[in-house]
Amino acid sequence: MRPQLIGRRVAVVNLVASLIAMASALAPASASAATDGDLWWPSNGTVTGTCGEPRPTHTHKGTDIARSPSTEVYAAYDGTVRWNAVGADPAGYGNYLDVVHANGWSTRYAHLRETPTAPLVPNGATVSRGQLIGHTAVNGDSTGLHVHFEILKNGAFQCSANAGRGTVITAKTRTSINIGATSGAEPVTNGAGVHITGPNSYTDVSSTSQVYAWNGGYFGGSPTGYSGRFTDAKVTSDGAGYWLLTSIGQIYAYGNAPYKGGSPTGYSGEIVAMAATPDNQGYVMLSATGQVYAYGTPYRGGSPGGYSGSFVDIEMTPDGGGYWLLTSMGQVYAYGNAAYLGGSPTGFSRAIVAMSRTSDGLGYVLVSKAGQIYAYGNAQYQGGSPAGITGEIADVSYRTDGQPGYVMVSTTGQHYAYNTPSSVTPPERAASSSRGSRVGRSLPRRPADSATAGGGVASPGARPDPSASIPLGTATAVLPRANPLVPRSCAGEDRRMDLHTAERQLQAAQRAGDVEALDALLHPRVVGAGPDGSVFTKQDDLESHRSGALRITRLVEESLDVQEDAETGVTRMVAAVDAVQGGAVVSARLRYTRLWVRADGNWRVLAATFAPV
Repeated sequence: MRPQLIGRRVAVVNLVASLIAMASALAPASASAATDGDLWWPSNGTVTGTCGEPRPTHTHKGTDIARSPSTEVYAAYDGTVRWNAVGADPAGYGNYLDVVHANGWSTRYAHLRETPTAPLVPNGATVSRGQLIGHTAVNGDSTGLHVHFEILKNGAFQCSANAGRGTVITAKTRTSINIGATSGAEPVTNGAGVHITGPNSYTDVSSTSQVYAWNGGYFGGSPTGYSGRFTDAKVTSDGAGYWLLTSIGQIYAYGNAPYKGGSPTGYSGEIVAMAATPDNQGYVMLSATGQVYAYGTPYRGGSPGGYSGSFVDIEMTPDGGGYWLLTSMGQVYAYGNAAYLGGSPTGFSRAIVAMSRTSDGLGYVLVSKAGQIYAYGNAQYQGGSPAGITGEIADVSYRTDGQPGYVMVSTTGQHYAYNTPSSVTPPERAASSSRGSRVGRSLPRRPADSATAGGGVASPGARPDPSASIPLGTATAVLPRANPLVPRSCAGEDRRMDLHTAERQLQAAQRAGDVEALDALLHPRVVGAGPDGSVFTKQDDLESHRSGALRITRLVEESLDVQEDAETGVTRMVAAVDAVQGGAVVSARLRYTRLWVRADGNWRVLAATFAPV
């Protein structure tokens, strides 16, 4: 895919050829995405404990599959990874993770060698059926190597896939449980978004928490220490602050946005979206299964039944007395004083990903990944389905000044404006006070380790990763590149970052297409090699980013090994990568190996390779 690490000495033509070859190698993985609903057994071995059998202190809730030595554990179906979904080591699970599937189903894998802080697949990662997610170990209430495998429906364990003691299990073969075909509902991956903040301004937020203020205030961003990815953001009603939300419900507050709580427990799926009250003193967040969590504002309801697809967005009424929940099939659920104005459109070609209300709350628009717009109530259709979308549409924001109009943003940062101002001042050319705050003058308020949910469920809105040149109506603006090398420390403080930090900063620069940051992280003499033997230089790589020939829209680290001494080091990283090349979207799992050296006191990549896994 977008071989980001280092440049390419084969210019753009060979670069594109290499990309196409990788896309081909990757196609089978995408084509094998599970849609038949069949759960697979996760590991090889012999059943030593059955689901439902009585134990001295409890009823056994899963199937134990044992084998020595330690063996691989695979995902039983497509879904989202949740580490410690019901707390740290409850019921003797030891190290465990859940994979959350559609329609209220999830699977649990206990007694893993991996941990939340040293995972094979990180919290919030999307995995496919049959993908390696861990290895068996002895921890928790375990006396021998095995995986404890549970199947749950709406949190209740299911024993219908039971296998008797002594049964020999073959990994990646069908169990007797079918969780329902999923071909009718296209998956949605939320990742921040676009928010109109005034008649001539808006704010973009990427899935890696970079904030881009267009004619608006920049108050901080790019926090560290978060888990998962960023799925939504909300700007305060006066535009003087904003909140950033992660896929596990962590909240980062900037400017005048107050921190009211976050990191809920007990939810299913990811936390996908948030909405704030007009007085800025409360907010609600939504999970992919419709649970709503309220902080600083009353809980109005959630967790509806009978929906299709997954929940993708939540919108608050203008007075904060209610909210709407939206699914990827366009179903709208209204709570509190929110009026149901319509939904469940027909004829859309891609999943519904987001909604935005009118300023008076008497209408709203829904948008699909293809940019199709559906207007209800007093919301007015101004156009949609733009041609030449790079990636897919991820969010929409309706005008806040009472006039009809909206702007969409794609996963690659393109804006499509309809009856909204066709030009805004790019952040790179904004007032110095806004640019100055980019250096980290306003640090985030970190979320507490845990919080008590106000109850219910929160809603996601599909959100993008702005990372490239953006056509805005007829105008074109270039997104700012947040420099991950700027230390968040006091002036004059000497901070020599470790190699682990440098690797993560390089990944952030790859995701953002940040040429300035990549230039600082790549050694002038860096050389890289692709899977086809192509050799790339630093200038080749920087030019591919600068020109937009290749854009990475998603890069999720699955594993990372770091070895370093005083002046040299090696990183080995496996990542799930999505990229756009020539308007085509391609996906792959890649293994990056990089040789680092210290230059001028900073880590820089001297050599690198990448190849499909």
